[in-house]
Amino acid sequence: DMLKGRLNLQYVAMAGHSFGGATAVVTSGIDKRIKCCVAKDVWWEPINKVKFSAFRSFCLCIIVVG
Repeated sequence: DMLKGRLNLQYVAMAGHSFGGATAVVTSGIDKRIKCCVAKDVWWEPINKVKFSAFRSFCLCIIVVG
């Protein structure tokens, strides 16, 4: 009830780490409402075959080394 009428679900952002980052990347490419994605230390193996050229959202991927 506190958020009713306060959220615009047509403009959504996603964020995730590791497998959650991979999930955020793929979901942002599928769901047109997601306009921005931030993914940290993405586990790329499950999404190697995804066609990123078809994605319509901005995705920032942060890779931590060390």
